[in-house]
Amino acid sequence: MNNEYTYITLTRSEKEPCYTFAEIKYGKIVSINKHWVPLDEYIKFFDSNTLFLDITGVLIDGEPPAIGDSITTTDEGYKIIHIKNSYSMTESKNYVIEKLKLIRNQKELEDIEVDGILFDADKDSILRIDAARKCLEDNSNTITSIEWTTADNQRITATIDTFKKLNSAITERSNSLHVRYNELKQYINNIQDTKYLPVIIKINWDWDISCNLDEKLQEIQSSN
Repeated sequence: MNNEYTYITLTRSEKEPCYTFAEIKYGKIVSINKHWVPLDEYIKFFDSNTLFLDITGVLIDGEPPAIGDSITTTDEGYKIIHIKNSYSMTESKNYVIEKLKLIRNQKELEDIEVDGILFDADKDSILRIDAARKCLEDNSNTITSIEWTTADNQRITATIDTFKKLNSAITERSNSLHVRYNELKQYINNIQDTKYLPVIIKINWDWDISCNLDEKLQEIQSSN
């Protein structure tokens, strides 16, 4: 297998609204995680020995860092060794499936709209939503509503119905995302002919699984 090594110093784009962190073990990226808080806040939820790097906005030859990339250090700090492989069929499938999983995970953190109101729906916000709903359900108090800050920094009066609808919307979206991910995963794994390897690499979240593979392959080859 031929490998091409590209070195890049880690930088962070201030324009990206969602942070991206790479978890490092044994000198390699083992997971890539999206979150809405900066790294110094994010790492508080993990063991002190866990190493994360902020790779928000980092691109290597137009591509983001990937799981399996190596990490090295220089006088300037950390650098990523981005390895582009001539992937086998199995490696190509695993690579695309992992990218789709990351997209699914990111979409689960996005804001969600309920009754025309935009709510934060990242993991920390979901915990607060659940706590607020339980508080309003508690018969031992007389609280019937809670002042809530929305994703666009508006203040609303939220009732138990607000949180029930919000919980349902988040659950339905999460289920839909997981169904779509598994649908794409099964679709990819069902492709057996190695001639379709160039097609597999192109599969994204919005891919039409009813498309004709031969037509897609011809389209890809014509564009190269």
